[in-house]
Parts: sequence; structure tokens; C-alpha cells
Amino acid sequence: MTHAINLFGCSSPALRDHILTMMGHALDQHPGKVRSIDVRLHDENGPKGGVDRRVHAVVHLIRGEPVVIEQKGEDAYATIAQAADRVKQAVGRRLGKLVRSRRRPAR
Repeated sequence: MTHAINLFGCSSPALRDHILTMMGHALDQHPGKVRSIDVRLHDENGPKGGVDRRVHAVVHLIRGEPVVIEQKGEDAYATIAQAADRVKQAVGRRLGKLVRSRRRPAR
């Protein structure tokens, strides 16, 4: 399924492809439930090194509030993969809560 994935702060074509692939797979778990995702990649310390790669993702659902994930790490590719796993889990939890809240009987 194709999702609207908006990327910010990504200058490398290889890194861009990695983000599109990882986030696309994470969102494929929830077909028809996600409107779009904004992904921002930021190098906090520049060339100094250290734990300085930050991925900030905002998932806009068809119904409900957006899901926001932030992941930090040293390696950009690993940090993106970790963020994609967290996106999949967090969106699944949020969608599960929406379904459960609709099933509750009225009092």
C-alpha cells in the first residue's frame, strides 16, 4: 500500500530510500488507517559524533489524534529502523484503543 511519507532533513538518497522502505513497512501493518506520516531526521551534534541522530515521526491517522515518536541513536540507519518499529507498535496500540472505545456499551 502507498502512504504519504513526507521527509525533512534527509539529504542522502540511500538514507531517503531506507526511511521510505522502513516506514512504509511499518504502516503497511495498518492499511486504510493512516493518512500520512511526517519524518524528520536531524543530526544534533553535527560532525562531533556521539548519540546525535534523531528521528522525529508524526503519524496522522484517519481517525484520532496523531501518534508522535522520537528516537535517538548513533547510527542513522539503526535509529530509523528502531523508530519504524516504534511507529508500528504505537499506531497499533492507538488503533486498538479506538476500537475498544467504540465497542463499549452505552450506560
